[in-house]
Amino acid sequence: MPLVDYLDMLKSGGRFVQLRTRAASPSDAVRSSQMQFGPLNMLNASLLGSLLGSRSEITEMLELSADKGVKSWVTAYAVEEVNKVIGLMEDGKANYRFVHSN
Repeated sequence: MPLVDYLDMLKSGGRFVQLRTRAASPSDAVRSSQMQFGPLNMLNASLLGSLLGSRSEITEMLELSADKGVKSWVTAYAVEEVNKVIGLMEDGKANYRFVHSN
């Protein structure tokens, strides 16, 4: 079903959330849907996207990660070191994630 047909199902102020698009880029997704934004404006509706999946899928993946001992790759810095972190990012030295902690 074309994306615009789903908008008929939204109530005023509703949200349409697209999970896991197959488009190569966001602009490809809009072009391929032949999206018309008039209905969104008239309904005061929101069009959202997520690559995460449903709540049950997220829970399943978190449980799998915990069971297998998967750890995130982060480098933690104190909030006071924000200027240092910005410099590291600008120099291309951010490996995976920089996290500020108190």
